[in-house]
Amino acid sequence: LDAWADVEFVTFRWKHSAQEKGAAARVHFGLIAQRVHAAFVARGLDPFRFGVLCYDEWPDLMTDELSASGARTGRKVLQAAGADRYGIRYDQALGREAALMRREINRLKAGAK
Repeated sequence: LDAWADVEFVTFRWKHSAQEKGAAARVHFGLIAQRVHAAFVARGLDPFRFGVLCYDEWPDLMTDELSASGARTGRKVLQAAGADRYGIRYDQALGREAALMRREINRLKAGAK
């Protein structure tokens, strides 16, 4: 929970939307997965062990090149570029947030006595 306490919720616009729509791009509220990763690593924890963070990567997707007549040419063409992506499991993140809030409320109650 101490690592989770270091995580900040932020407002952001998706880069592709901001490039396409400028100031009209919607503003989102949430978490930046790379920052969640950094908060856990800074505390010596494996951020993937706790179920809140995901990371996926995939290779280029190649397909057979076809001639004008539809016959395979023997060459491959790139259909989709490989990439990687971090992600947040918000059900897990919000559960962790609730646990942190419960801990903090209990600490406040204990100190108020």
